[in-house]
Amino acid sequence: MPFGAAVQSEGACDGPSGQAQLLERTGVREGAQAAEDREDEPAEEQAMTTRARATEQAVRLADITDPHDVPGDLDDARVCYWKAGRGWWIYLPRAGAARLENHRVIEHNDQTITVSPSIGMRTTGHGAYARHGFLERGVWREV
Repeated sequence: MPFGAAVQSEGACDGPSGQAQLLERTGVREGAQAAEDREDEPAEEQAMTTRARATEQAVRLADITDPHDVPGDLDDARVCYWKAGRGWWIYLPRAGAARLENHRVIEHNDQTITVSPSIGMRTTGHGAYARHGFLERGVWREV
């Protein structure tokens, strides 16, 4: 499934044109609405939710050859990363997919990756949602 540049990323992690289908499939708009819904939660519950989601084991997907395709096993509820052609990609729920072309990516023997510098992504349009964090040895750490 082709996808594209509905993601704006600090560090230039932009996807090629056509990502609207992926954003629609993965419910990015619903994610932004879910964030608005959490505003009604008591501050203590919000803090617990934030701490609980501070780190997450990302999912390494199978490599693909066409950098314009999305892996068929993409789990839109989890941080996922994969290699497409000669470049690396990351998918962040509520933000979308981005190419890691302006980042240093180290692949470890256990097939996890470490990315530097940090990854920052913003969706465009109404109800935009930003994500910023680090991927270290396959673990996403939100900041």
